[in-house]
Amino acid sequence: MRSLPDPTAGQVLSVLAAVASVDDQASFGPVALRALATVVDFDVGSYNEVDGDAGVARFSVFPEGRSSRVDPADEAAFPRLIGQNPILRYQQRTGDLSARRISDFLTSDELHELELYQRIYRPLGLEYQV
Repeated sequence: MRSLPDPTAGQVLSVLAAVASVDDQASFGPVALRALATVVDFDVGSYNEVDGDAGVARFSVFPEGRSSRVDPADEAAFPRLIGQNPILRYQQRTGDLSARRISDFLTSDELHELELYQRIYRPLGLEYQV
């Protein structure tokens, strides 16, 4: 992992400007992740979008090439699998949208047992999530 200095106000404003410039829903995740990577240190970033009412769920990954590690059939199963994410379940149950980590709910072994992990997170190299 690289070490970034604390972001300046100008850098944070640049991230916000990049996100605000997005005019279509499909581009939001990739643009937000690319901009965020300039001020937050992470190896892999993932943006998950879930609309339970519409039965829609999709993800974006940064760096972009990582998403090719997920089998297309597994990616198509993501809307069904995302319900296994304990953070999402907690948010849906409580309405609390504050930051949480998967490790607040599951051990590493429990995470690895999830079909969501095996089919999506593991191929992407995602072990931790906030």
